[in-house]
Amino acid sequence: MAQKTIGLLFGSFNPIHNGHLTMALDVADTYPEIDEIWFVVSPQNPDKLNNKMLHEDHRFKMVELAVRPHKKLNASNIEFNLPRPSFTIKTLEKLKKEYPENKFVLIFGSDVINNLPKWESYEEICEFPIIGLVRDEETILPELQEAIMDLKLFNSRVILSSTQVRELLEGKQPIDRLLPDEVIKYIEDNKLF
Repeated sequence: MAQKTIGLLFGSFNPIHNGHLTMALDVADTYPEIDEIWFVVSPQNPDKLNNKMLHEDHRFKMVELAVRPHKKLNASNIEFNLPRPSFTIKTLEKLKKEYPENKFVLIFGSDVINNLPKWESYEEICEFPIIGLVRDEETILPELQEAIMDLKLFNSRVILSSTQVRELLEGKQPIDRLLPDEVIKYIEDNKLF
């Protein structure tokens, strides 16, 4: 099997929104060496243990619906069969074992990168190529820029967050153009918010 370069975008995706898709598509356009971007749905993020989240099956289904129209984007539920909470290093070990022919590139926001020293086996994570998403005022700590062996910075134009989307949904505010139509329909059909 031919080697592919896979970008990994980890998240709760509670829910996935157009900002996630825009960011992934922008990264794919900027780095043509990336063959696919996988949205890795985290069933239980160790940093969000007390956060009220939709069931993982709903979140995964919404990601599947959102990425379906985009050739380079895929949904992954690989963490669903791993011990919880989900630790990125364990996911990476499983991915390397299941797809030894592929090269994996991590796609993290600057906030995530700046918190890496708190993560389990963060030195091993820093051995993977990382694309760091930064917005206008954001920076990545110099010590982490040095620790990451292969770091590319990418200026993200996305300012939307899942928290903002949830607040709109819970307040019964309009969300047109913030989520893909298929995701909005799924939320409405399943009365998720």
